[in-house]
Amino acid sequence: MTALSRDGAIKTISRTMDNLPQAEFDDDQVREFVMMVFASFGVMRKQDTWAPPPTRELLDSLEDYDFDRTLLRQQTELYINYYKSMQSPQIDWLLANLMICAEVVATAKAWKHQSWLQHGRIRWRRVAFSAILFFINWGLWLGLALVINSFLGTTVFLAWVGATIVYCFNAWRVRRRNALLLADMAAVYEATRSATLSWSVIWDVLSKTRDKGAVWDSELYRLVEICISRPKI
Repeated sequence: MTALSRDGAIKTISRTMDNLPQAEFDDDQVREFVMMVFASFGVMRKQDTWAPPPTRELLDSLEDYDFDRTLLRQQTELYINYYKSMQSPQIDWLLANLMICAEVVATAKAWKHQSWLQHGRIRWRRVAFSAILFFINWGLWLGLALVINSFLGTTVFLAWVGATIVYCFNAWRVRRRNALLLADMAAVYEATRSATLSWSVIWDVLSKTRDKGAVWDSELYRLVEICISRPKI
């Protein structure tokens, strides 16, 4: 696992620019860029260091993470297109890891992944609420089934039961597919938790998850392409 502080990112970019014949940006512009990147994930929690949490911890604490994905995409686009003299391996890693983490968190929240857990602890109120809804829904279903059987006959009743089975099976298939895809996306995130990585491998796993239905930001693909094509030092 790699961590990068706000001041560390500024120093990294400054060292990179010191090696250039002529700096294109001054210290204030560098600081503003870094501040905006860090604001995309830490402005609410006053974080000045990004240390990617373990995958399990991340998925068990989704409510702790609230990324400003629009801001992150904007800064990544600037980094790719305009801030070329600021580009360095550590900033490449920071942006890629943040974008992947943000997508995993957004997807997990949208699919209500383990919404009954927080920090590894069971949220009993949410579990109780879900249990109450479960019994209410199936109680209503049973009552409606009895009414159908009594007034519309056995044939309609069996059709109702069959339709329910098909619906439940399809819902289970969707949940299973989403769980498998989220696991694959989380594996991509895990692969970028360390700055010591192979960008070619990252490209391959991004492509594989995309083929399975994952949606990654276009800026992420462009960033990885640049990292792959950049001459090795």
